[in-house]
Amino acid sequence: MPRSFCTEGPIDKERNYYVPRTELLAVGLKKVEEWRYFTLTAPRQSGKSTYFQFLADEIRKSRPDWLPLWISFEPLGNGTEVESLRFLKEQLHFRLNSSSLDPDVALGDFPDTFRELPLFLSRLGQQHDRDVVLIVDEMEGLQNIPLLNTFLHVLRSIYHDRRNYRLRSVILVGVSNITGILQSTASPFNIAEQITIPYFTREE
Repeated sequence: MPRSFCTEGPIDKERNYYVPRTELLAVGLKKVEEWRYFTLTAPRQSGKSTYFQFLADEIRKSRPDWLPLWISFEPLGNGTEVESLRFLKEQLHFRLNSSSLDPDVALGDFPDTFRELPLFLSRLGQQHDRDVVLIVDEMEGLQNIPLLNTFLHVLRSIYHDRRNYRLRSVILVGVSNITGILQSTASPFNIAEQITIPYFTREE
């Protein structure tokens, strides 16, 4: 099948031309290996979604003891906590199904509040004896700022105990850094490192 260029979203390795960006991928894998939490920022249409797609693919291929889970905050908007969690549960149902896990069993005790999400992910990791790698795309999509603050504060609160939670890495993806999203210099997620996705080099 002839290949084509793709500019509207994550590429299909079988159908589209693409640049592997091996060195940049290795940076992300090293951070996950070291139990780091980090943000991934870049302008739109610069390859963020493709990057974490490649990262998740590499994890599935080389680290069967890790469980990469991708969710997107894009549809959440100013929704309530109940509405937001319903959307997230629907996304995780699809992701778990594509990971050959039984989503109905895994999501049977899905939490009622954002504060309970880390404990839920911990039980999920323990259940399948795998460390969870949580990738959150389109951070700006959650426009309910108090709810976003809660989410980030909870992640911050369990960070030093993340090995016991089996929440190996959290990767927040967006076009802004977290301080910019919250419009505050007192980010509750000050544990995060940052990777910036640059435009292609001449060599690439």
